[in-house]
Amino acid sequence: MRWWLGIFVCISLSLGQLVHAATLKVQITAELEVFAQPSLSSKVIETVPAGQHITMKTDKVIGSGGLGVFYKVKTQKGRIGFVVDSDLPRPGDPMPTPVAPAPPRPPPPAPRPRDPSPPPAVVEAPRKSPSASAWGFAFGAANFTEKFEEENRSATQLFFGLRWTGARGTFLGGRPDLGFVLSPNAPKFLSAAGASGKTSGFILLADPSVLYDLIGGKNFSLYFGGGPLLGYSKYSTNYNGLPKDSGSFKFGAVADLGVALDFSSGVARLDIRYFVESSAYPGAFLTLQLYL
Repeated sequence: MRWWLGIFVCISLSLGQLVHAATLKVQITAELEVFAQPSLSSKVIETVPAGQHITMKTDKVIGSGGLGVFYKVKTQKGRIGFVVDSDLPRPGDPMPTPVAPAPPRPPPPAPRPRDPSPPPAVVEAPRKSPSASAWGFAFGAANFTEKFEEENRSATQLFFGLRWTGARGTFLGGRPDLGFVLSPNAPKFLSAAGASGKTSGFILLADPSVLYDLIGGKNFSLYFGGGPLLGYSKYSTNYNGLPKDSGSFKFGAVADLGVALDFSSGVARLDIRYFVESSAYPGAFLTLQLYL
């Protein structure tokens, strides 16, 4: 029986030496990732900074799927995992230079006593918008028609003048619109009707209207409207060898269909107008206005 006891003691001592030799304490020279399993795709359970120690088994562990070689380790925090063999320090690897701790931050300055007076109010200038009123210059042409020698005569006349437009919804639910346009020439149909000699005169049209949006957007609108028409035409010419002077007021109505394109400080408009008084005729006008 004693020889069995001797063999058992020898085997126990040999196993103790093997277990003791299979564990190493290693100081890390560079940041080291510790994986939960022997696989680079497994979760990183801890990142060991340079300078700390880990305890590792010297037995190699083949990675999952036969990829890579790992060692089983235990960190200073007590976590157990696996590290890649290529990440472990080799003999002669330099240790990282210790970093001096950052100097303590100075205490924050004491808060300044609060001024009991409220800060001055900032008053911003009101921004102009497409809903504001606008003044501008208008020019265009109309197929002016008037009775001459008991017959309606027509001719294209150029007009220019001023136009004011109010804000949306300020009059009868729409925008008030007022224009004065002037043609500085006598009706051009006089020469075609037989007038001769020196001809002079002018035509004045005033058309207060109310405009309503058909399509209203931030920068574009399509609208219609209408209102009364006040006109005055005056001319001097010679007809059948005799001087002929004429000056007459005209009362009627005007219908308007137009489009407007808004920009930062104003609006550009194109209007088709139909004038109705003792006769009827169309016109087209371009208006450029600035917001007030």
